Amino acid sequence: MLSHCRFRALQVFDSWRLASSVSNPGFYTFAIVTDDPPPEIAIAGHYRCIIPVKSENIDAWLNPELGNLAAASAILDDRKWPFYEYQLAQQAA
Repeated sequence: MLSHCRFRALQVFDSWRLASSVSNPGFYTFAIVTDDPPPEIAIAGHYRCIIPVKSENIDAWLNPELGNLAAASAILDDRKWPFYEYQLAQQAA
C-alpha cells in the first residue's frame, strides 16, 4: 500500500463532454491524456501516468489550430516530469 508523501498541483491535459442517449438524458464523461510512466511510477506498479502540461503551453492546448496534429503532439512532447515520491504505508498489526 502506498502512502502520500507530498502534494504538488499539476496542470494536466483533459477533456470533458456531456454525453446523452435516448434512455439517458445526459452524463458527463472525462478523459485525461496519459503516457508510459517514469521509472519511479512504474516500479510502484502503475503502467500509465498523466502528462503534465507546462504553463506556457496552456493557451495553445486550449485554443488549438484545428487539424494541426503536429502542434498538438509537440505540446504533449514538451513536458517536464515531476519526480514522484512515495513510501510504503505501515501495515496495521
